Amino acid sequence: MKNILITGATSGMGLCLAKYINQINYNLFTVGKDIKKVVNLKKILNIKNKKNCYQFNLNDKKNFKKFCQKISRKKFDVIFHCMGGGFGKHEILIKQKDLEELFNVNVGIAAEINREIINKNNYNKNLKIIHVSSVAGIESTASVGYSMVKAALITYAKTLSKGLIKKKYLCTLCITRCV
Repeated sequence: MKNILITGATSGMGLCLAKYINQINYNLFTVGKDIKKVVNLKKILNIKNKKNCYQFNLNDKKNFKKFCQKISRKKFDVIFHCMGGGFGKHEILIKQKDLEELFNVNVGIAAEINREIINKNNYNKNLKIIHVSSVAGIESTASVGYSMVKAALITYAKTLSKGLIKKKYLCTLCITRCV
């Protein structure tokens, strides 16, 4: 049975994927930061997948480490990176600390999870990694910060794909308009 990890599983595309994958009875591992949304997600999941539904703010280094420990013995077949957002940072002249936070949440955490799983061999044959981004990263239709970090995510996923194809891993990108 396939093991599937979804980050950002409590809203948007991540929630849609969690609901669908839960129905087809794969082993689902989900993470979200908002406790109320995690509780709501657990109400939807079957008994087997409820125990693998985690509440962690992965932007916090201690929480990130705890999450990595929770999944350290799992071998994943598919990883969906759906976490991210603009978090109300709409300034045209965005502050560096705000841009760093947006970058970490939208790109950095996914990159670190990928590194953790691949370096520790926590994957099954033919690993598939899917990064969910936004058309704002191409068309610059959202705030400066959001558009910048989604463009960075697109570049990261494309570049990672070229590097991982040699190892027979599939890394792909899903670019959405809105969820």
